[in-house]
Amino acid sequence: MAINKKYYSIYAKNLKEVSSANSIGNDKLDYELIPELKNLDEMPFEFELKMLTHSKRGIIISDDTSLLKQKWFDYQYNDLAWPIFSERLMKVIETSLNKNENLSWIKCIINSNEEKRTYFIPKFSKKPDLLDTNKTIYVPGTNHIIKPYFSLSKAQKYAVFPKPSTFWEIPTSIVVNQQVKEAIEKQRFPEIEFDEILISES
Repeated sequence: MAINKKYYSIYAKNLKEVSSANSIGNDKLDYELIPELKNLDEMPFEFELKMLTHSKRGIIISDDTSLLKQKWFDYQYNDLAWPIFSERLMKVIETSLNKNENLSWIKCIINSNEEKRTYFIPKFSKKPDLLDTNKTIYVPGTNHIIKPYFSLSKAQKYAVFPKPSTFWEIPTSIVVNQQVKEAIEKQRFPEIEFDEILISES
């Protein structure tokens, strides 16, 4: 088995016009929802697609998605800033896991006019110990991370893990190894981009 020495955060590209899955009937912020979702495998509310346009005046939100060149994304933009994946993308990631990840999926429903599609949100049940604490840069006198360095020996146990944050259970981004990156690239998800993370040899 090849040794993975490179790891990448994955994101949806910044586009001028996109569809965004906006939560219906939810008035809570993303981190406020996490405690409620720990024991659930399905979101307690649905999402509705809106059109988001980035302009000089800021972000313009419209209910009319008919002008969009692409309405549905495999990495679906959304108002919670969470990774929300199509079943196709979820399965690519799922087949690459090595069972150390403690990863499960929360099902969610996204609506657009009369059409409904099922998407999946990654949820982690255990926070992995991955940082090289000698190289990671913190805010002085705190444990708040400015620049994380990951330990290669620790990271190699995982194909996927949450990007470090206070709210690691449902992070704003996930990190994947080289093998998962190549599997994603092979299946062609054009809206996804990769950002290589810092890895130490420890």
